[in-house]
Amino acid sequence: MNTATQLLLASAMSLPALAHAATAPTDRVIDYKYTSYSEDDIAKDIELLVGDKSRYSIDVHQVRFVAPLNDETSIEINSVTESLSGASPWGTSQGTDNNAALVMSGASIVEERSDFNFTISRFLSNHSWSVNLGSSQENDYSSMYMGTGHEWTFNKKNTAIAMGASFSLDALHPSDAEEYQRVVSENKQTVSGFLGFSQNLTAKTVVQIGASYTSNQGFLSDPYKLNDRRPSSKSSATANIALRQFVETANAAMHIDYRYYADSWQTQSHTVEASWVQNIGDHTQLTPTARYYFQTEASFYEPYEVSTNKMEFISSDYRLSPYGALSFGVKLEQFWRNFSYDISFIYYQSDADFSPQKVLIENPGLVSFTATSLGLRYTW
Repeated sequence: MNTATQLLLASAMSLPALAHAATAPTDRVIDYKYTSYSEDDIAKDIELLVGDKSRYSIDVHQVRFVAPLNDETSIEINSVTESLSGASPWGTSQGTDNNAALVMSGASIVEERSDFNFTISRFLSNHSWSVNLGSSQENDYSSMYMGTGHEWTFNKKNTAIAMGASFSLDALHPSDAEEYQRVVSENKQTVSGFLGFSQNLTAKTVVQIGASYTSNQGFLSDPYKLNDRRPSSKSSATANIALRQFVETANAAMHIDYRYYADSWQTQSHTVEASWVQNIGDHTQLTPTARYYFQTEASFYEPYEVSTNKMEFISSDYRLSPYGALSFGVKLEQFWRNFSYDISFIYYQSDADFSPQKVLIENPGLVSFTATSLGLRYTW
């Protein structure tokens, strides 16, 4: 599975965590989660020039182990394996009535990815730090990454400040490079940093704010897209704010999140998410979630390439197009002494009509998907 699909699935299932007061774990914990992700087939009203209508299906297995080494030190080990099959959008072309027609790959794409990372954390009286090392491997892609984080708590542990940085080095070796005249081998580097602040306003209200900055350098085009030429550098920044409010009369908690994103390719996006965490008795939680997202197009995005387009950079990738997206989900969790499980479901749909801005030509590659997960946890 390529990196963009990984990020799409990750963003669908959860948003990046904001700063929060960290404490040393006292128990050993092992988690397992299985996720089935399935993209909707190409709709009948889409003009398909070539390729298969069946899009990606992905099976994801995640295992996480956390254990204290002593009162101040813990380790965490994460392993992810994914298997992917189906067809992917290759690009677009001018279609009927000047709309964009879709070019798909065949349904013969079969890929596997494995990711492994290790984290060691140290917890002191009012601060903690962690170091993370990991690697990700696919048949045509490999990545090595590392990161570090530090967090301080003060004001009777009602206030927390967190910061961190990470670096990754990725190597790309596209399959069928000679047959389709793709690059044979390329590299890219990513450096990012974040800063977060969390404040307990009352015993029932928490506000969190955060910001991040990322710099990408190297080969940033997608070798599996037709005529995809992108700049060799990109910088991006995010800002987010979150509210956590316990509603005592309902025995529930309200979560509201907002995230703003902007990058040097002139893409901007806004994300709003709301969740209601409802306690049912002493051992059950039910959490419905709704999320709205929209973005503007990259400066070099075109709905399709025509002979008059002699731009240095150009891409018809749907992920760089203007669109909006809605997703709805629900999660059920049940807890016992040492064991808990959760079941979650999410449906995601993207559409140019969901954007508050007028989109003249919708990209026919926009994706809709469902994802179902089962998680198990044992603590001892």
